[in-house]
Amino acid sequence: MIRSILIVIISLYLTIPVACQNADSLLLIKAKIELKNGNFSKSRDYAEKVIQTNLTNSDAYIVLGQAYISSIDSCFKYEFDKGMVYCLAVQTFEKAASLTTDSVKKSNALNLAKLYSNYFFDPSVYHHIDWPKEGEEFLIENWINKKTIVHYYKIK
Repeated sequence: MIRSILIVIISLYLTIPVACQNADSLLLIKAKIELKNGNFSKSRDYAEKVIQTNLTNSDAYIVLGQAYISSIDSCFKYEFDKGMVYCLAVQTFEKAASLTTDSVKKSNALNLAKLYSNYFFDPSVYHHIDWPKEGEEFLIENWINKKTIVHYYKIK
């Protein structure tokens, strides 16, 4: 009897990581569907649920960054705000790269970060305005409602 109970407990213990991985996969699929349908905040919510259960899931950070990028034109009017969303997305892609040991995933995340850093805001276009300083925190409002570190476009 005790042996049967131990076998059941051990088998349940061994299946918990698989169940969590399956739940994470399902949540990521939902996040991608919501992203494709333009439901950015729902996509974010699903990706963040994955992150809550698995802080090192780089795929969830990629989806999160993609949600930020995808919402730029429909949710943000001003170029400065759009540039700050790019900053947040790049930071999110860099976080994804730092979490994975998979060289392909790391390379893809870094490529996304490099690509979208080209869209940082260029304050020289609007030189008469006193913009936040590079490296300062800035709160992105709208559906994102998160802080990012200010970075500006630099000619490479």
